[in-house]
Amino acid sequence: MPFSKRFGPAGGILFAFLSIVLFDAFTSGIGTWTWVTAGTFALIGGVASPILRSRKGSIPYVVYAIVATLFFDAVTGVAMSSLLFDMNWKEAAIGQIPFTINHLLGNIVLAAVMSPLIERWVTENPRLKVGFLAKA
Repeated sequence: MPFSKRFGPAGGILFAFLSIVLFDAFTSGIGTWTWVTAGTFALIGGVASPILRSRKGSIPYVVYAIVATLFFDAVTGVAMSSLLFDMNWKEAAIGQIPFTINHLLGNIVLAAVMSPLIERWVTENPRLKVGFLAKA
């Protein structure tokens, strides 16, 4: 979210997409699941920019994290389980609930604590020389 806020939709899309693809490349390997999760995460990263651009503090990050997590889990958990693994969508949705609760709790904490720190220490840090990436 801080990268999208600072570097615009393209920065958010690139950061989100590459974070999933590179993680999978180094851990489990690239597969269909990689492209689905990377594409969904990239969409979330790109949409964050106009929503968070002019907002300050942790609350906007937390609210966005809640909505984005529910969307992400609906697409990657429920819809893709039904499509890729021929699972009944109701079973997929019910089975997704415990994971989504944990996913929400973790993302709320990360959004409240880490996003403002990343914004201050990384994306807004002039010593890191990434200003050339920022939107004009």
